[in-house]
Amino acid sequence: MSARNKDLLKGYLRKRHSVTKLVVHLVFTTRYRRKLFDGYMIKQLRESFESACEKLECQLLEMDGEKDHVHQIDGGRLCAFPSYIPARIGRGFTTILLKSSRTTV
Repeated sequence: MSARNKDLLKGYLRKRHSVTKLVVHLVFTTRYRRKLFDGYMIKQLRESFESACEKLECQLLEMDGEKDHVHQIDGGRLCAFPSYIPARIGRGFTTILLKSSRTTV
């Protein structure tokens, strides 16, 4: 394989008969789309998402948010079931984390 082709395939998962790169775009919203997130909360969510992605052996490519939702893009070597990611990242841990750090939530 030439050097140019190796550069093109960088970041892809190469197996015996396939070459893949799976990227997952997740959107987490607040209940009833209430405007709850501020800059501090989004920063805290980013840290918790990074630690969760580290445990899941995937890579947080991009993460940003607005007052009522957060976008997250994951990539790298994702597990076989992309639906497993939001179940591990989203619900319980981040809610407890945000409620404990803010009394106004």
